[in-house]
Amino acid sequence: MKHRELTDHIEGSFLKQQYLEAFLVQGAYIESLLKMFADLNFRSATRMHTIKGHDVIGAARKQLAEMGLYKLIIFIKEAGLISEEQSLQLDKYRIRRNQTIHDLIKELKKEEFDAELKNVCEQGSEIIGSAEFSKMSAMLDQMETQAHADEGSGHIEANQPILLKTVSRKKKSVKKPRAKTKS
Repeated sequence: MKHRELTDHIEGSFLKQQYLEAFLVQGAYIESLLKMFADLNFRSATRMHTIKGHDVIGAARKQLAEMGLYKLIIFIKEAGLISEEQSLQLDKYRIRRNQTIHDLIKELKKEEFDAELKNVCEQGSEIIGSAEFSKMSAMLDQMETQAHADEGSGHIEANQPILLKTVSRKKKSVKKPRAKTKS
């Protein structure tokens, strides 16, 4: 499903006052888009190399795929993919989202719970509607379209570099890992 279709679905659920559906789809969408964006940037930065026959990059990508939203926000902020302001906005959303998820088992009145869901969805809509998030979404859509075109032509190059640094605010220096010494 394309990113625009997902955001339209979220908005449609919200407008129909189906706040639980909007909340669940929105939370999954935000987290998955951030993971895809981080993974593509990670692959681009490492250019899919392996070290001494060990798939270090594959192992790191697996860890990235299994990250929860909290660690993911820290990871993409430290990687310079989002600004401090974006990190704080995402973390505030994460906290509200988690509180709302835990309220699912509380005996709240439907009106109270719907109001809570609506507020979190509005906060999530601000994130999805931000210029930076829109750039991420458009970039991933473009890459998905290109991947489908490459599949159709039979030409897919796995080690092709992917340049995605359009959202970065500042460049950070990357420390090279130290060589291990025997003790």
